[in-house]
Amino acid sequence: MGYFGGLSDARTSANLDGLSKMRLVVIEKWEGPCWFECLANSTAAQPPRPCDPGCGEEDYQLATIKQVKARNPGVATVFYLNALYNFPYYKLAGAFAAAHENVLGTDGKPINLINDNGMKHIEIMDFGQPSAIKRYLDFHRGLLGSGLVDGTFPDKYDVRARRNA
Repeated sequence: MGYFGGLSDARTSANLDGLSKMRLVVIEKWEGPCWFECLANSTAAQPPRPCDPGCGEEDYQLATIKQVKARNPGVATVFYLNALYNFPYYKLAGAFAAAHENVLGTDGKPINLINDNGMKHIEIMDFGQPSAIKRYLDFHRGLLGSGLVDGTFPDKYDVRARRNA
């Protein structure tokens, strides 16, 4: 049995005990308050925190993974990180923005997408830049080298621009 998901509320000890009995645990971008609060506030012209890298989504996912591994080191754990949407509440999104590694429009400003949940203001990592590729892969390598994360799930890696028929 496996688990794929996240909770916006703090996990209870019983919940963590249950996860530690799974064979595979994938912790999603919904872990902690960042996703829920960002989605709720995404209609604002300038979304407030936690719609910025200061929310630190990575910390919530890794904290849950760490607690699961402490209960059962044999559980295979996976960290979720989208390969298309550069969700603004990840610290990594701040690193991409600071390095100017997001896709820019003809006006020189970052292009923003709206995801399938209606969240607005999501920038796109510019994998046309070797430095952006390196940053993304180094982040994954860091996770895998942490001793906590056994794998990563780069969701939407196969999504690309297509010509309309």
